[in-house]
Amino acid sequence: MGVVYEAEDIALKRRVAVKVILPELVNEQFRTRFLREAQLAASLKSDHVVTIYQVGEHNGLPYLVMEYLEGESLEDRLQRSVSLRPDEAFRIALGAAEGLRDAHARGLIHRDVKPANIWLDADGPGQPFRRVKLLDFGLAKTLTPGPALTGDEAAIGTAGYMAPEQIYGGPLDGRTDLYALGCVLFRSLWGRFPYHEPDTMKLLDAVVYTDVPDLDEATARLPGPAAALVRRLLSRNPDERPASAAEVVERLREIVPGGGDGPPKARADRWPLIGAAVLVVLLAAAIAFSAIHRANPDDENPDGRPFTGDPIKVGVLHSLSGTFSESGRSMVEAVTLAADEINDAGGILGRKVVPLIVDGHSDELRAGELAEELITIDQVAVVFGCWNSPSRKRVADVCEKKGNLLVFSSTYEGLEQKPAVVYVCGAPNQQLEPATRWAYAYLHKRKFFLVGSNYVYSHAAHQILSDDLKKLGATVVGEAYVPPEGTDFGAIVKQIQDTGADVVMNTVDGTSNIAYFQAMWTAGVKPDRVPTFWIAADESEMRVLRLQELVGDYVVAPYFESIDTLVNRAFVKRHREKYPARRVGDAAEATYAAVYLWKQAVEAAGVPDPPRVREAFKGQEYEAPEGKIRIDPETMHAWRTARIACVKTGPAFEIVYTSPGPVSPEPFPSSRPRAAWETYLDTLYKGWGNRWEGSRR
Repeated sequence: MGVVYEAEDIALKRRVAVKVILPELVNEQFRTRFLREAQLAASLKSDHVVTIYQVGEHNGLPYLVMEYLEGESLEDRLQRSVSLRPDEAFRIALGAAEGLRDAHARGLIHRDVKPANIWLDADGPGQPFRRVKLLDFGLAKTLTPGPALTGDEAAIGTAGYMAPEQIYGGPLDGRTDLYALGCVLFRSLWGRFPYHEPDTMKLLDAVVYTDVPDLDEATARLPGPAAALVRRLLSRNPDERPASAAEVVERLREIVPGGGDGPPKARADRWPLIGAAVLVVLLAAAIAFSAIHRANPDDENPDGRPFTGDPIKVGVLHSLSGTFSESGRSMVEAVTLAADEINDAGGILGRKVVPLIVDGHSDELRAGELAEELITIDQVAVVFGCWNSPSRKRVADVCEKKGNLLVFSSTYEGLEQKPAVVYVCGAPNQQLEPATRWAYAYLHKRKFFLVGSNYVYSHAAHQILSDDLKKLGATVVGEAYVPPEGTDFGAIVKQIQDTGADVVMNTVDGTSNIAYFQAMWTAGVKPDRVPTFWIAADESEMRVLRLQELVGDYVVAPYFESIDTLVNRAFVKRHREKYPARRVGDAAEATYAAVYLWKQAVEAAGVPDPPRVREAFKGQEYEAPEGKIRIDPETMHAWRTARIACVKTGPAFEIVYTSPGPVSPEPFPSSRPRAAWETYLDTLYKGWGNRWEGSRR
């Protein structure tokens, strides 16, 4: 990839390492990608990843300035000793896993984990290593399910450490790095590669099509937990590997005597201390839960003192009538639940939060009028809304004109970055692209049919899906739209049958989904032959359908009720206590999290003034029921975890894919320049008579 120089940072008087990329590798596409990924790597702060001080370009050549490290690489160590003692091998693997955990949490997969990129940091030559550091994020990629690699990106990585999906161009995620870590651990323990093929092409074929030879014999000498971990890391199927680097860290800490870096430490009996800590945490949680749910007078804090200052009024603009009413109600309830909890805990800056709820009537023009009334007459500090994209665009324009703020948390097509909006929603690379890539790589689908509603969301989403499918090498065999609130799907279902489609990507919105389901069921187009990926309908909306007839279909959303964490279980419990008739969907959970992110931003700003709050939103993080959500300071879109669930007969929605961590949002897919996307949207808008939806007939 490049050449590394020892250098001096003259301003700070420190020794550094400067890596300059080889000129023959640099073209415009490489330069843009390298600088973007390297800048993200530079923002990663971890004791187990080499620190990047600076990313730049000189005379057209990209370069990195990194910390200077003493010691040696694991490759150098293995060249001297061939293999390592198990305790040392697992300590090194633990340090590398901790680095991967931190990188994945920041949105990076390494793609080239190998002994040469694992550094044993020491105080000087010949000294024992004190810390493990991951090197060389030159092949790093933002943490999204990866596309099929073609052209100059084909099979990026190092033979002998590449996961099967890396070789055949399937989606990549953190588990790809974990496979490579398994290869490193295998070589460290037994002094050889997992596969014996001397020819590179035969080696790659063996990795893709066969299990690791002699794995049973090799692991027989290891303790049970250690052998089990090596087996899981080297599984050809990503779903059989550990789910995350964080899980690997936990397993390795159980295996490594005394913990991680440096020489072994004596193992202390920690159970009494852990038991006491757990008890304290549980007691604190019980007290906090009790405080949140105490009855609270409208004008008082939980301790009986009155709220100070005027209430903070927030606009809640969702459709409570029309085709989007079911979704709108769930999001109104989420705002109300969050506001009640915040008020029960003392409000914001000592002031009570008062939601002002208005009905957008599933109409974009009416939504714009109501937003203006909320801002000018009611003087709300923020607007939480809307479900559908046409309404969002109208309300965003009003907020921009009036200097207010819209916090949007619904299904989203991307292609937007308005200065008055904070987007707590799934960006295209967090929802649309994972759907196509998972269907392509894991279900082996090749003939895609796109069906949607005749408005901006579906049209834009289909363009993004089509671009991604073309890149994968799949075919869009048909595309069709129904009017908003449309119910006639007979002709569309016939097209699905006639084209021989083997999967449907469904962006139909609102109550039209009921008619789509009925038409597919009546025609006998069943999920076992032609599954549907439901993209615009979340778990809450899907439950109005007959789920037993949808077994084998898929739902794409960052959140599902079945996420098994303490935070989510507590959230679902509170939600069901307040709204026992409703299940929680992605839009409701994201809206709930959005209210708390806004609360944090108001407290950071010190006042609920919209421009200052928007600025304070940058970088805000919240431990939501789905996991950590973070507002990207550049795009004002949320980092969210990508998930896909399959409809099952047991637990209704079984999660079959989860990205290893929150995914960096990309509102404008790289398949086209941003200007081209904006031109496309402008053409749609003008073609529909300056509206964001087509004909309703």
